[in-house]
Amino acid sequence: MFNASFWGKGYAYEAANQICTHAFENGVHRLEANCDPLNPAFWKLLERLGFVREGHLKQDIYFRKDSQGNPIWKDTYIYSKLNPGFLNGLS
Repeated sequence: MFNASFWGKGYAYEAANQICTHAFENGVHRLEANCDPLNPAFWKLLERLGFVREGHLKQDIYFRKDSQGNPIWKDTYIYSKLNPGFLNGLS
């Protein structure tokens, strides 16, 4: 998470790209990310990083409850990115 005054400056892309690079250079085969479909800035960032949307889970998680204590369910997008060094049998 970044302070709102730092949004839109490329810091999230730069940080996430370095994390992906580090993970793949250290033998990680697959990365996964979950995000809120109502947060297009985040899922568009994932797509710019080369992640592919694999699914849309309906009402699979909640973080808050309403005034009567009932969960407020939210959807989730599932993304993944494969290590390009492992594609086509390369390592």
